[in-house]
Amino acid sequence: MSRPSWTRTTGWGPAAITGVLLVLIGAISAVVDSFAPHRLVDARGQLLPMSLGAILWIEGGTYFRWVPFAIVAVAVARWSARAPAMLQLGLHLIVGPACIAAFALLGTAANGTWNRGLRVALTMGGSQGLMLYAVSTGAYLGIAAILRSHETALTARVLETQLADARLDALRVQLQPHFLFNSLHAISSLIATAPADAQRMITLLAELLRSTLDQSSATEVALSDELAWIERYLSLQRLRFGAKLQVAISAAPAALSARVPPLVLQPLVENALVHGTDPETGAASVVISATVHGARLVLVVSDSGPGLAGRTGGARVRAGSGVGLRNTRERLQAAYGDEHSMELAQSVARGTTVTLDLPLHRDAQP
Repeated sequence: MSRPSWTRTTGWGPAAITGVLLVLIGAISAVVDSFAPHRLVDARGQLLPMSLGAILWIEGGTYFRWVPFAIVAVAVARWSARAPAMLQLGLHLIVGPACIAAFALLGTAANGTWNRGLRVALTMGGSQGLMLYAVSTGAYLGIAAILRSHETALTARVLETQLADARLDALRVQLQPHFLFNSLHAISSLIATAPADAQRMITLLAELLRSTLDQSSATEVALSDELAWIERYLSLQRLRFGAKLQVAISAAPAALSARVPPLVLQPLVENALVHGTDPETGAASVVISATVHGARLVLVVSDSGPGLAGRTGGARVRAGSGVGLRNTRERLQAAYGDEHSMELAQSVARGTTVTLDLPLHRDAQP
């Protein structure tokens, strides 16, 4: 038969801390009592002065005598910590009085005060034993509860982090096939008309996928690496657009070492190419900027297309309608919570601007 779940004892950490605490209490109590007037009574009933060493020996001896009973009290509390409340109470009502009575008798024997009578000895030593038993069990249970609470909170934080990482991984896996599909579609459109460019696009796509795999386990990358990846991605797109694609990338030096989620810019740039191309001329313009404002990193991707008016009927909306933009919004929410913003807005002249306002995470120092 399996043992009841409450019989699984907790670790020895709380018991060890309780032992140290009791030793400190005993030492402090002995020192404090050494400053009080003490007297011994001789056989004739006369009061005799006690030296400091004798006081410390007697007071310290009291706590030394409690050590085996403290071990019993803590062991009972440890063993029954998960038991029902009534069972815990019953165990302490059985073990507690036995420990207290034995402690009182041991103290009476050690002090040689049998002449006062057994009742007086049990009364005086019992009150002290009751206090020590309550302190021992109470200290253990309190320390164990604090440590369990801390362990539970730590476990919850670890699970929350693992859940967030798993969600980010799932979103990133969702993004990669979307990017791959669009790239293969662009390559297929060139196979018949420009096979050399299509072959070059396949080579560039292989390099991009290899770089993506190298970052597969990273939750954040340096912005400089992210921009380098975007440069290679735009090199692939130049084979499709030719001279009709104009690109401008500017990043403040302070922003290059900032940490961002991998592929955070790719859906925005792809969205600018898909929706920002002039329907009449086929020309496309993409402008990317990165700046630092205090403890914030601001990333902006703009295009020169027809803008939002023809697609949404408004000049300013929240980003997140397409697969790429929705994926980016969800990744940023999982990574930063409410500490970020992502907005899709109509540019002043024409075109669309996507602005990411993120917490500034710096690259780890070696």
